[in-house]
Amino acid sequence: MKAEPFVVTPKDYDPALNVLGIKVIALASTTATQAYEITRQQGEARMGAPPHSHNWDKSFYVFAGEVEFTCSWPSLTRRLPSLTVSSCS
Repeated sequence: MKAEPFVVTPKDYDPALNVLGIKVIALASTTATQAYEITRQQGEARMGAPPHSHNWDKSFYVFAGEVEFTCSWPSLTRRLPSLTVSSCS
């Protein structure tokens, strides 16, 4: 099934989830896109997931602050504005 174009506004958001101290809002589900998910994540310094891995790629756009990523290369710190695409599989 082909994904149909759609627009998401704040009034369309599902309630935020609290994942290890990070507020996570699903903006586009894999059901809607037929391929990937887009989330908005917001949290305080030193909060978030511990080191972990997935069998899929991830992309991050940092709007404010900084995020540290660790993958098959040395740790990367990204500050705003920054786009990071990781392929750690």
